[in-house]
Amino acid sequence: MRSVLRAAVVAAAVLASVSSVAVLPASAAGDQEQAREQAREMMLAALPAVPCDPKGETQEDARIAAELRPKMRVKMRAGVSAYNVSCARVIVKTIQDRGFSKRAAEIAMATVIVESDLRNVTGGHDDSVGLYQQRKFWGSYEQRMDPVWATNAFLNEMQRLFPNNSWTSLPIGQVAADVQRPRSDLKGEYAKQTEDAVTIANALWDHRTRGNPGTDVSGDGFADVLATTRDGKLWYYPNNIKSPG
Repeated sequence: MRSVLRAAVVAAAVLASVSSVAVLPASAAGDQEQAREQAREMMLAALPAVPCDPKGETQEDARIAAELRPKMRVKMRAGVSAYNVSCARVIVKTIQDRGFSKRAAEIAMATVIVESDLRNVTGGHDDSVGLYQQRKFWGSYEQRMDPVWATNAFLNEMQRLFPNNSWTSLPIGQVAADVQRPRSDLKGEYAKQTEDAVTIANALWDHRTRGNPGTDVSGDGFADVLATTRDGKLWYYPNNIKSPG
């Protein structure tokens, strides 16, 4: 734990130092930006992350992660874990429950890839926390660390900024940047993650998520079946393998 905190402190110090440099020539400014991004990644990687799904990761999360890894092209090329997929799964289900289109999931996915590497981290730059690295003016710490609440807050702000579903016809990166309001030099980061965001959203959009009432009873990430016999006994079919309840 001490080593993790020490790494986070070092990364934060580097981030502060490269952020405080005066105006530089173009080439030096590019080097500064790269150093800042590397420091930010170090800080995020060193921060503890908490589960997105209280029930944890599933076998299906691990399977989807294995399928996604070779398809990643930008930031997530470093690796997609079952944990990352479990977070993406909660985001997608929250968006589906709100009745939004898959485009909203693609926008949200690009956002969390940039902000947290698809991890529900307990800290961040200044007072930012969670998947979306939302600042304290968004809500309480507990709210921002709740992936469902944080995703709904993101959707609410997106609707406020883009009424009448105008966000559906705009570039993914533009919408994400407008909702998150980063520094001007970071606005283009969301667009860079569009391809990977779309790939992840597509992989999960039609997938039946864990904990869906009446589908996954065993909690293994696969749909189960419950049936009642004529004499009133309950029968349980885990993954379609019949066994008495």
